[in-house]
Amino acid sequence: MTATLASDLALAADIPGSGDFIAIGRVHAPSPAMAAAVRDLAANPADPELLDIAAYSLASNAFGLCVLDSAVIEKILQACLAAQLAAEWRIEIPGAGVLQALFTVARFEPVNHDSRTFALGLRLAGKPAFSPEPPV
Repeated sequence: MTATLASDLALAADIPGSGDFIAIGRVHAPSPAMAAAVRDLAANPADPELLDIAAYSLASNAFGLCVLDSAVIEKILQACLAAQLAAEWRIEIPGAGVLQALFTVARFEPVNHDSRTFALGLRLAGKPAFSPEPPV
């Protein structure tokens, strides 16, 4: 079960641990728990306590349907799942900010064999950090 948001969430990861993040894809249908956390982050930008709770909730429920940027990314994520490699990931929330945390790939399954859409689940492996977008 997934939910829809007004904008897709952009994913990037630092797979080799070099400090350079590569684009992974876009979550266009997050799980209901992930979507609720995204709404909480966007709705409470001035409350640091609520931001911490919503950031942890988002990081703990990072699952949804993701369209990958390329077939190469698919192979990389399959290898990360098999090796249970922990890597730093960024989840960009349009209009709200960026969540960054250490994750392992917990689920990676094709949704449709003719496309690059996958059910992608990330397992939190470190403390999440949320950087709100500066006000315009």
